Amino acid sequence: MQGEKIAGGQISKLIENHQRPKAKPSPFLPSNEYQGDLTGSVIQCTTQSRKRHMSKIYKWEERKFNFYLTAEMYMPAVERVRGTPARVEDAISVFPGELLTKKKSEDVWSIQENIGHLLSLEPLWAERLDQFMERLPELKAWDETNRSTWEADYNSKPIDVILGEFRDTRKKLVDRLDALDDSLVEQTALHPRLKTPMRTIDLVYFVSEHDDYHLAQITRLKREL
Repeated sequence: MQGEKIAGGQISKLIENHQRPKAKPSPFLPSNEYQGDLTGSVIQCTTQSRKRHMSKIYKWEERKFNFYLTAEMYMPAVERVRGTPARVEDAISVFPGELLTKKKSEDVWSIQENIGHLLSLEPLWAERLDQFMERLPELKAWDETNRSTWEADYNSKPIDVILGEFRDTRKKLVDRLDALDDSLVEQTALHPRLKTPMRTIDLVYFVSEHDDYHLAQITRLKREL
């Protein structure tokens, strides 16, 4: 079929009126407040998001999750969790030791306390994995006061001890994830705070996102101290 010839002015008008596709909300963002038009490979943020200062980080309890991973993405997700101890060690390897325990205020964790908090939550991740393996309907709730982290007094402990314990406990978790039967990868239970179904693979993703959240806090503190 022979097409009709379109004048140059008409082409320009068609391009101008073309509706660009909207970018889908990213599962890596805390909410859907970030929207943008897809222009080539660049997502342009809205004016509101551009005004945010780079050092600002959302509160973890305000984070919204879109659990979208398929079973085929399980092993890459586990690799993120496996790599956290090395990333933490690298983040502070050349940072002055005396600043690791420095606090901006009494209600804000130091770098060392952020690392300790990752260690404090390892028993929760292990217990939730137990619950998936036992096919229980609901997961254990997180203590929103973070009492275990505050009471551990991580600033009084040698950083090498904290790092060593974190590496050891994380290895135990990852060894279990590596050995997990395929039939349990998409086992489902209710997440008590989010009030949404969570699968075992979602737990792995959730842990990795929590790790990254506190690594971002460490990076921010390094800039500000």
